[in-house]
Amino acid sequence: LTIRYIMNLYQVWQHLNQKYPRVLFENCAHGGARADFGMVPYVDRINRSDNADPVDVMKIHEGFTTLFLPKTAGGAGNISPSPNTINGRVTPLRFRAHIGMLGSMSIGINLLTAPAEELAELKQWLSRFKLLRPDLQNAWVYQLASAYDEPYAIFQYVNRQRTAATVFAFGHGMNFRQRLPLIRLRGLLADAIYSCDDGQKMSGAGLMNRGIQINLRGDYASCVLTWR
Repeated sequence: LTIRYIMNLYQVWQHLNQKYPRVLFENCAHGGARADFGMVPYVDRINRSDNADPVDVMKIHEGFTTLFLPKTAGGAGNISPSPNTINGRVTPLRFRAHIGMLGSMSIGINLLTAPAEELAELKQWLSRFKLLRPDLQNAWVYQLASAYDEPYAIFQYVNRQRTAATVFAFGHGMNFRQRLPLIRLRGLLADAIYSCDDGQKMSGAGLMNRGIQINLRGDYASCVLTWR
């Protein structure tokens, strides 16, 4: 019965796609339970979860990108409100914006009631995401550090030409003077010279074998670095 149900469901979605080819569909029924390969041909975004708390998304996104492209990460792929509606956690806008960039970033904040300074900051984060988006949405995703093992998570996105790599680093619950080890990147062109948006230059071999230093302290720490 369950198999027949799913096959009929696919037919419904196929009909919707054929009848409304210009409509952007998000598969959000039952949250993450709809994240399956059979739905990929019919939807543009997949709701990872109703939980958009950025600390929880550090783990949710790791599982999602094991199977799916970043551009399909809908649902919790947004800049969520604070306090969070799931658990009441209060988080800085910078941290929420960096988390939102991991997927197909959208805004979950009520723009009609948001203060002017929050709207101005949102515009800045959206502008930066639009510059990065071409290299992020179809990228190879490497999980360089897992929030399941450490008080931090590090994702590396490499575009399909391997000419650009963006590193997302998130820390929460960093204790004492805890420092990250050198983080070695992956999937780059060994002989190419990459320039970082903070001015550093290093060969692909150097980035992959020596690595880079990322500084995260305390709670809600984040940074985004792009090497081209």
